[in-house]
Amino acid sequence: MDGPSNDEDKLLIQKCKEELPYVTQSFEELLKKHEPSVFKTCHYLLGDPSDAEEACQDIFLRVFHKIHAFQQKASFRTWLYRIAHNYCLTKRKQNIKRSNTHQKLTSDIIKESSHSAVSPSSKPDIPEIHEVLYELSSLDREVITLKFISGLTIQEIAEANKLKLSTVKMRLYRALERFKTQYEKKLKKN
Repeated sequence: MDGPSNDEDKLLIQKCKEELPYVTQSFEELLKKHEPSVFKTCHYLLGDPSDAEEACQDIFLRVFHKIHAFQQKASFRTWLYRIAHNYCLTKRKQNIKRSNTHQKLTSDIIKESSHSAVSPSSKPDIPEIHEVLYELSSLDREVITLKFISGLTIQEIAEANKLKLSTVKMRLYRALERFKTQYEKKLKKN
């Protein structure tokens, strides 16, 4: 994704490489710019706000230490989401091992996200969307999160996951079909 945002990132990265570790102003600008979307991504991938907050801190700490090695072959955003993606996958595996069952983790997330009463209406109910999202497989949830929550393009998702563009398109299409089916079932039940 070329454009003003990517050009701005390139300038900030160059400044970071020149200034870090002693002057952090440019890094703080990168952090301020990208932290909200990285947090959203982590929250959707991990399902817990405190885990997402911790993940964000760890991810940006890794970026701080590795930014000198960033070669700008891909966009900064793609590189950043690759780090976030890998971190969240590792963290999720640790959470599953710690809780000894993925089902317990998923049911806790669903309970937490559905505190309000669910009522059918023409507008989507956010708790219902969260609930359906967490009923999907982790791969489906991940591709939907990267596309619609993180705002990555299909090309950026492909680069971040080291996949072919056609593979990402097919995964997204299938994930959206499964989401739609699950969401319609939920609406019919209510």
